[in-house]
Amino acid sequence: MNLTPELFGAKGDGFSDDTKAMQSMLDAHAGNGIPIYIPNGTYLCDTLHFIGTELTMRGASYGPDRGSRLKSIRGGDILVIDGPAYLHHAVVDGLFLDGGGFKGPGRGLVISRTAPNNVYNSQFSNLFVVGCGGDAVVATNIFSSEFYNVIAGDGGGHAFVISGGPCLTLRQCYARSAAPGHVGYWIQQGTVNMVSCNGINGGERWGRFGANKDLDGFDAYAQVSLFSPNVEGWTDCGIDVRAGSWFSLTGRSTFLPYGKKKNLLAVNWRDGSDAARSHMELATATFVGGGFSTPPMNGSPN
Repeated sequence: MNLTPELFGAKGDGFSDDTKAMQSMLDAHAGNGIPIYIPNGTYLCDTLHFIGTELTMRGASYGPDRGSRLKSIRGGDILVIDGPAYLHHAVVDGLFLDGGGFKGPGRGLVISRTAPNNVYNSQFSNLFVVGCGGDAVVATNIFSSEFYNVIAGDGGGHAFVISGGPCLTLRQCYARSAAPGHVGYWIQQGTVNMVSCNGINGGERWGRFGANKDLDGFDAYAQVSLFSPNVEGWTDCGIDVRAGSWFSLTGRSTFLPYGKKKNLLAVNWRDGSDAARSHMELATATFVGGGFSTPPMNGSPN
């Protein structure tokens, strides 16, 4: 048995406002724990909130042409998973979250808990999150969880914003274009493994690791392990490492900028970033297209 939007009066026809029905479905799931299944269709809605402690929500498919689509109707956030208690063993899979191309701060998928509580032992997979006025995927106060095959971006903010604790994994994710002044992957805080992550289709920077008060308004420190990434499509810098943060690079990797700029940095180690603690297998890294500075990074990682 599953809960479906239609049980609560949703139409999924791309014309009707299904916000009330979709919210009723989420509230019912928080109370009884019956899994949610969303069939193919376009469900117009805004700012759906889930505040329970366990969540199982699956769609039929996440393809942009035919899928289980939650589409913003007014430009607000689409799906917000937050609340005052721990969230554990959550599964969100097979959904297309469509921001509708609105301008403004509306985000796609927002995952958080009120500190000191956290999200843990959860998986967010096979998701397509695009066209939002703000950031596409935002996850804070999260650890021991995985994002798998999540495609995000093409909006007015960052594609991914991740701030958590240990044992976070992004696996085979794809950051599409990032808005001016934004990046594909902003790993603000935590110990994060990025496995075969790809992108971007356009934007100034592929990744930003950490945060510094003078640049970002707050201090946060990230330790990122990159395994065989494809760092492409950026116009200014591949990876920008903030002070106090570091990362490692292993496996076959590619750095491929876009455009005709010269003296580009594949990696920019900011003053105070911990290049000395980083390990980079440069022998297996490929720098494609020319335009790089010599060497293609500042700092001296091991």
